[in-house]
Amino acid sequence: MVREGALVDLKGKVALVTGGTAGIGLAVAGRLRERGAKAIVCGMREHGAPELDLDGMVFGDVTDPCDRARIVTAVISKFGRVDVLVNSAGVGLYAPASDSPPDLVRRMFDVNVFAALEMVALVRPHMRASGGGTIVNIGSIGGVVTLPWSTMYCASKSALHSMSNGLYRELRNESIHVMLVVPGIVRTSFRERVLGGTVPEGVGRIRYLISPADLAAAIVLGIERKRRKIVKPWPGFVFAAVDHLFPAVIDWYCGRKLACGFAEKTKSGAPSCDAKEPIEVAKHEKTGYRRVPRRVA
Repeated sequence: MVREGALVDLKGKVALVTGGTAGIGLAVAGRLRERGAKAIVCGMREHGAPELDLDGMVFGDVTDPCDRARIVTAVISKFGRVDVLVNSAGVGLYAPASDSPPDLVRRMFDVNVFAALEMVALVRPHMRASGGGTIVNIGSIGGVVTLPWSTMYCASKSALHSMSNGLYRELRNESIHVMLVVPGIVRTSFRERVLGGTVPEGVGRIRYLISPADLAAAIVLGIERKRRKIVKPWPGFVFAAVDHLFPAVIDWYCGRKLACGFAEKTKSGAPSCDAKEPIEVAKHEKTGYRRVPRRVA
């Protein structure tokens, strides 16, 4: 059984980080490696070029069932185990709920919710066989406080939060610890890589930010101390508390931010389906990656 607060030594542990070629995932992988873990990042070839000397990369699309299976098989074949899974792959959508293109909403839920759930199902038998492990799901403050400029994104993160809480209660008797991370606005290219729409001007001026490195440090510390939930930065606590106790205040706040409107109407359209890249685990070499819109790992 998992005991919250117990210390975990990450030295020699094998960690698989989805969405690990940029942003939060890349920072978490680097921090894990600093703490002695073998960090393997999973992502699309075109979604960034890590500058860290990681232990390996697994290329593939986590929304594709075949890719998911080959990703986990590749890691198990090389390292023999998976001790830590970090579900960091995620994508957003700036659009009011009443005007959200259904195809983009489905794509977003595939990445933010179903891919994470399927990755858990794939690594769970290996964690059980090795005596336990840790699963980290990267949620969002939007999963706690619904924001009208990205309602369906908030809905996807709310689903991930509920899934994480259920998994925590389900898997703790198998010595598999599940931790939920609830970040606020992180200094990444997330806003520029959404499936559609652009951030309203008023929202873009929000100043409370946290760097990927600072968030990664908190996440890895949470893994080591078996925390159940991490909320960073601290204004997230205040934001959620005000919404719970005084929802009219958040209604007013969101109304002011939304008054600036959406700078660009969300475009509909199914994501492109390029030919799949072969799956491999290899030392990273600096290459020029090409970005293909709406392919997310």
